[in-house]
Amino acid sequence: MGYKIKYINGKRYVYNKDGVDVTENFIRGSKEVLKFVKRMNITKAILQSRSPSCGVGKVYSGNFDGKLVDGNGILVSMLIENGVT
Repeated sequence: MGYKIKYINGKRYVYNKDGVDVTENFIRGSKEVLKFVKRMNITKAILQSRSPSCGVGKVYSGNFDGKLVDGNGILVSMLIENGVT
């Protein structure tokens, strides 16, 4: 299933194709990954490009049209904030 990211008043939200807000699921999953990264002392990550969680620099536009927009995924943002490159 595809997902889209929307920015509303500077906050990022993730929706599935049915329009259901799944942001908290992405945040919860990202926090679990971050716990593992810290526990394992991981400092670098290779992630899937363009996704709403792992995209770096460019993510899908959220219109399910295959177009990209500038931005990072939710997990990527958390990892960068915690010193992971």
